[in-house]
Amino acid sequence: MMDLSKFPLDNQICTMEVAISKTIEELRLEWKNTDPVLMAKGLRMPQFEIVDIVPSDCQESFQIGTSKLIDDRCNIRNQRFKLQLQQIII
Repeated sequence: MMDLSKFPLDNQICTMEVAISKTIEELRLEWKNTDPVLMAKGLRMPQFEIVDIVPSDCQESFQIGTSKLIDDRCNIRNQRFKLQLQQIII
């Protein structure tokens, strides 16, 4: 959920989770290395600056067994106020 209480000077955390309906005995999800998320060249979002991307993982228990989830948290900073200020100055 987005927290807009500090808008337009806010930071947001966008989370992406990957989960498979298999137990850790059947399938183990793991990040390949310590820096597994790459940004595509030329990828831009003029209104946002990507501050960092943090990969992590966790386990959840269900009736069928324990499953492993992998996720990443993308911390983005809103640049809308900065862009508006630049337009006013220009």
